[in-house]
Amino acid sequence: MVSTNQAWIIATSVQAILYGLYLATFGHSVRWLLYDDDGWKLRRPEKINSLMLSLTMTIFIFSTLDLGISLRMAFSPHLLVGESSERSSLVIVNNAIENFTIIITDAILILRCWVVYDKSWRVVGLPVFLFFINIACTILLIYWFTMSILDTSRTQFKSLSNTALVVFFSCNFAINIYGACAVVYRIWPLAKKEDGHNPGFVSIACHTFAGFGILYASTSLLLLISRLISQDGLLAWLADVINFSMAGIAFNIIFIRVSQHGSRQHNSQSISTTMHELPLGSLHRASTEDWPPKCTGAEKRVQIGVLADEML
Repeated sequence: MVSTNQAWIIATSVQAILYGLYLATFGHSVRWLLYDDDGWKLRRPEKINSLMLSLTMTIFIFSTLDLGISLRMAFSPHLLVGESSERSSLVIVNNAIENFTIIITDAILILRCWVVYDKSWRVVGLPVFLFFINIACTILLIYWFTMSILDTSRTQFKSLSNTALVVFFSCNFAINIYGACAVVYRIWPLAKKEDGHNPGFVSIACHTFAGFGILYASTSLLLLISRLISQDGLLAWLADVINFSMAGIAFNIIFIRVSQHGSRQHNSQSISTTMHELPLGSLHRASTEDWPPKCTGAEKRVQIGVLADEML
């Protein structure tokens, strides 16, 4: 039987290993955000995707803080047992960090789904609804955890906070499955039009979203199941650190892959400069039903290039 201290140390060790993998993807993401596609020349400020840079840095800070809290508790065994105010405070901060990180990654997935479907609110209505449920669950979770510290005699607060976590992870799993499948469904007809021996941006994007979307959704499902089985213990903590780490890793890898192959697509057609100067959505993208449209080969490549820029 694994003790509480041993279980936490095992889970923290796994998180530290995954954090090392996350750091590698984080470094590559920063490279594509701050430097030109063709070298190590810094982009001009107006060429930098400030939204993606801000979110990438936010997730990095959250991931680092979360690991720091886990290490703090691992090296202080007294914090893993009992209900001290310090332990409760660290648990609140830890859960808030993890939930807000997942909310950020879900928001980016919904945004990508939105632009791929020509900014149709009808398509993203369900994930947006689930997204706001998750925000409400996070707020309630923090409130109920705080109330359980201030009023230890009312045990229902802990039960309510556990229920909020289960609802949160259920919605997170649904958003991941819906978003990844919706994006792949939309761009799959375009991917089939490309040369199978020399896959282009759309094929790479399709495989990336399918692979890492399903992988991240699988960790969300594992975490949900573990929460339903047990609120604490080795299984729940392992599932928690794996899911949290995969949120940041999948976020970075999807951005890296799309950036790399979007850049190659632009460069191979000698239109990379034009693509960076176009405003978001300035060119009409053909629907998947009537692809290829009645336009020249160059116009098709431009449309795919705009899709690459928007998905970033």
